[in-house]
Amino acid sequence: MTLQSATPGSGPTRPRVLVADDDRALRALVEFHFRDAPWEAVFVADGPAAVEAFALAPWDLVLLDLQLPGLHGTEAARAMRRAEAEQGRAPVPILALSAGGPDGPVTPGPDFSGTLPKPFTRQALLDAVGTALRAPAPRAGQGTDPALLHLLPRLYDSVAELAAEAAAGLDRGDLDAAARAGHKMRGATACFGVRPLADAAARLEREALDGNPAAAALALDTLTGLLETSRS
Repeated sequence: MTLQSATPGSGPTRPRVLVADDDRALRALVEFHFRDAPWEAVFVADGPAAVEAFALAPWDLVLLDLQLPGLHGTEAARAMRRAEAEQGRAPVPILALSAGGPDGPVTPGPDFSGTLPKPFTRQALLDAVGTALRAPAPRAGQGTDPALLHLLPRLYDSVAELAAEAAAGLDRGDLDAAARAGHKMRGATACFGVRPLADAAARLEREALDGNPAAAALALDTLTGLLETSRS
């Protein structure tokens, strides 16, 4: 397992944050938001890797996406709490990263200490981590950070991959797979502030969950058209 650290070479006294999210664009966004933060962040991309990393080393905070491949976020959190008990470690805060459901927020479960809803601003992310670590968070400033523009190609690549997953799900009649892809696209694009893509992804997710394949396919067509326009 390869762990991606946002601050290689940082000292051992810095608080350590484990971030688990399978969307590479969102991981890049969080890493960018943490660029001036007084803590070290390590990133993993699936549930089993998150549980393994948690068991191998001490952490001060975990940010855990609920929709992780390999092991759902609630199951990963349960395994982490079990590892703490087996190793005699004090419980650490585990915050659920969640875009919620189509109708609003979701309850992550008793093993979580709280939720960091998607979409989040840089300041909301920094404040949530700083509060959990009881450490001052850097101020993000006002407005959209123009430096985020360099991350948009990663977002568009991620959306294209997820759109292909949604299309494959619709082709084989797997509306749950299409809904999951829409959910992930909704969370990532909203965090980047790309509202048209986020709205189209939300429609895809809702129509798939409601069992409307034709409407879900139409929403996916809209999304892919917007993606092509955004990339051009």
